[in-house]
Amino acid sequence: MSGDTAAFSAVLRQLRTSAALSQEALAERAGLSPRGISDLERGVRRAPHLTTVRLLADALALNPAERQLLLAAARPARLPETQNGTPADYAPLPLPLTALLGREQELADLSALVGNADARLVTLTGAGGSGKTRLAVEVGARLWGEFGDGVVFTDLAPLTDAALVPSTIAHAVGVRERPGERLLDTLSHFLAPKHLLLITDNVEQVLDAATDIAALLAVCPHLSVLATSREVLRVRGERVFPLSPLPLPPSGQQTGLDETARFPAVALFIERATANHPDFVLTTDNAPAVAAICRRLDGLPLAIELAAALD
Repeated sequence: MSGDTAAFSAVLRQLRTSAALSQEALAERAGLSPRGISDLERGVRRAPHLTTVRLLADALALNPAERQLLLAAARPARLPETQNGTPADYAPLPLPLTALLGREQELADLSALVGNADARLVTLTGAGGSGKTRLAVEVGARLWGEFGDGVVFTDLAPLTDAALVPSTIAHAVGVRERPGERLLDTLSHFLAPKHLLLITDNVEQVLDAATDIAALLAVCPHLSVLATSREVLRVRGERVFPLSPLPLPPSGQQTGLDETARFPAVALFIERATANHPDFVLTTDNAPAVAAICRRLDGLPLAIELAAALD
């Protein structure tokens, strides 16, 4: 058993014990099997999915600091060598607080594409609020074990200057600038031997940085990039994966209650509404209104989540 695996086993066991829960009780709360909890605590499972980590965190009612502790143990930081040889942590994947709904096929298809060695630059495109970031994070979690040097997440949303992108990526992987050397060259030398997936989020903010991303891929044969952007990057080798809004109940057509609830947009509304208002139930009286709200919001997940949270 590796030290990283033992760390997750110990953290989970400690948090469960502090919550005064047996393995069986935690399994029931989290919707997991007792055998699954046992395997995690014995270190049999080396890299639990982030969805599993979220379920465990919810079941244990962890505070933000405890959630981060559990995530850090589940996704142990690799230790890249910086300029002075001091280990630095990779930027961790964000820990989703909610389940990914209605994107099962997209998750499978995008994971297969990103995991293909012939598709080293994949751009996930879609309108704002369509769930690009959430899907990219889930893909990163699913593919974590397939990249020997892990998955690194970089959020480019705060940037407006494309020249800052290399330093943002360097910070995420723990690379420091070297006097007299271009940072992009330093970063290239570090990443060249790495088998790593780099998720660059919100690239539309700094589209001119696409040439730097392409330059890294050109000299780093084992590097893959999953970019999220409202616009395509338009660089050589790019594979575009468009993300559509969630499927909606048809307008002007009667559908049964169960059928309406199965449409992903409505299912998302129900899940988020129930989380904010535990007494919410989809009924024959409110189903037409819920479907109309989802259609009015064009099936965009973020807008639906916000609407479902309203009183």
